[in-house]
Amino acid sequence: MKKYTTIFASLFACAAAFADSNGTLNGSSDPFNPALWSDTANWVDGIPASGKTSGTGIAYLASSSSGASYFLVDEDASINSVYASTGNLGEYHLSVADGKTLTTSGANNRLFISDNAQPAANTKFYFDSGVITETGSIAMYLPQNGNEIIIGVDATVNFNSFKVRSLASANHTKYVTLNGTFTSSGPVEIYGNTKSGSSTAFVIGSTGSVTTGSSSISTFKVNGVGVSIDTTNTDNNTNVGSAVEVYGNLTVNATGTSNFRGYGLGNSAPTVVVRDGGVVTFAKSNLSVYAASHENAGTVLNVESGGTLSTKIFNVFGNGTNYTAQRTAISSGTFTATGVLIKNYGDFEITGGTFTSGYAEIDMNSKLSVSGGVADFGNYIYIAQVGKLAVSTSGDWSGTQLLYRGGQTTLDLSGNSTLEVAGIFLHEKVTGKKTDITIESGSKLIVGSTSGTAAYLPEDMVSLVALTNTNYLNFIDFEEGSVAFKEIGDAADQAAALSHIKLDGAYSEDLRFSDFDSSIGGYWLTTAPIPEPSTWAAILGAVALGFAAYRRRK
Repeated sequence: MKKYTTIFASLFACAAAFADSNGTLNGSSDPFNPALWSDTANWVDGIPASGKTSGTGIAYLASSSSGASYFLVDEDASINSVYASTGNLGEYHLSVADGKTLTTSGANNRLFISDNAQPAANTKFYFDSGVITETGSIAMYLPQNGNEIIIGVDATVNFNSFKVRSLASANHTKYVTLNGTFTSSGPVEIYGNTKSGSSTAFVIGSTGSVTTGSSSISTFKVNGVGVSIDTTNTDNNTNVGSAVEVYGNLTVNATGTSNFRGYGLGNSAPTVVVRDGGVVTFAKSNLSVYAASHENAGTVLNVESGGTLSTKIFNVFGNGTNYTAQRTAISSGTFTATGVLIKNYGDFEITGGTFTSGYAEIDMNSKLSVSGGVADFGNYIYIAQVGKLAVSTSGDWSGTQLLYRGGQTTLDLSGNSTLEVAGIFLHEKVTGKKTDITIESGSKLIVGSTSGTAAYLPEDMVSLVALTNTNYLNFIDFEEGSVAFKEIGDAADQAAALSHIKLDGAYSEDLRFSDFDSSIGGYWLTTAPIPEPSTWAAILGAVALGFAAYRRRK
């Protein structure tokens, strides 16, 4: 059984008025005098008891060995802060007795491990069980390589606000591993590791539960690394671990900003990873992810298979340079959003699982890719100038309109996929612009109608039939049997639609709609010539001769 020692005997003889340099301890104005700590009646195993101190001191838990030291708070107690002492190496285990609470307080406070105390490298602090409530604000700064805080499955920490980061020179395996319960009513900010080779900063274990942001000023922010990046110093920003990994539950009730910012370069891990079994919920706020402002930026968010994320609006901001260098966000889990906005060279790829959104908007120079899973984009996908939609898996988007605005927009189909959409609409006021459609051999595009009414038509988006300007769809390397329309209207509607369709940049006099094909319930776009009457006669004659020969053989 663990031996909980009285920490008066092993307490590092130092207390500081962290929030108020003129604070008192045991009625004295000199809290730095070790002699004032001799009255054990004023301490609960080394922690000042409630009502017996002003609560402005800092308790340093000191260990004389490199082994494990255990400290127990068995009464309600109040202190400014408590953390491992300077220089000692080992494990510090703190527990609060059942039904008791250790209350800490102070602005920009420290807890468990602090840059103020500077414990030795590889010192670890375990909060094993019980309840700690912080009435001020917490900032965990882990100063040395290998410093780590582990919050046990039976432990609960309650904060007004919370921040965790390392010092720039430190290289950590982890900052914080949470297996218990964590709440913060106010702002939360988590900074990832800085040094190359560092791993995840904040891990929410499978039994861990985080609930943040119940106050009006609440925000939730994750930053890829702990300091601003000098992109010329590649040692500091390549092969950097994630800032947050979620195996358990993260519920964000923040009404203010919620964002993830990535700074990793090269082969750095995603800034935030939702692992198998992890559940992340943004109940009241939008979630924005930002790639670093350099070309070789790493992925910011990855929802892995078995992971779940739900939010209101999901904003994907790229690096502002070139989306081919990175994917800002990836999902192969279960992802639900009110809407998706991809901007500033953002790149969002759905590789599997289930994705559900009310709509999607792909802004200039941005990209949405669907390469696996089941995706539902609701009423529409809006693609602005130089925006790209790439699909390499079959999908039934028969309730979704594709709305193309401006030039150099694209739709790429590949992977023997069949994609069905409700309609394709072009912008009426922007003239002479093309939308390039590339359909790889074996893939098919099925469009609901040439002239239907879109469920949502912003900025004068109109159908191919209603379009009066020179905008057009441009099919690259067109193949027979690759494009079909389920409804084509009368002869006038067909002529109007065909006037806005080109093949490899040129109109074709042979382009037309085929006869009705019951296998797809529609009409193929084709350039095959219509047989002349004489051709039909020859065909019918050949059929008749063949039938007569068959009868004779019988």
